[in-house]
Amino acid sequence: MKTKCPICGEEIDDTDYICPNCQIQIKDYEQNSELNTKINETTQKNNADKLEIWASINVVIILISALAFFVYSIINNVEPIIFIPVTIVMLLSGFTFYRLLMTVVDIYKEVQANCKRK
Repeated sequence: MKTKCPICGEEIDDTDYICPNCQIQIKDYEQNSELNTKINETTQKNNADKLEIWASINVVIILISALAFFVYSIINNVEPIIFIPVTIVMLLSGFTFYRLLMTVVDIYKEVQANCKRK
């Protein structure tokens, strides 16, 4: 039975170990392709997991920073017209960054799911 070489597309026998056209070793190429696919899937999953952790850490840091700024401003009698908007901006920017990171995580996971279907 004939198949096509994964590199050059030349028709070859199933029993051929080396493509007569491009001289690639078929079995080695297929094994390396499978290994590279597994490595890429693992890397994407690890990246998504790391980003998810960083997003959560970011929320905690922003909440602590905003709370610390708020308390510091009250203790030092800073005008509310200054510290309230600054605290709100800190919280909004932190949550916006969190949503951005979670969107990237969702994209990673969607790409990974699409790759598995193919």
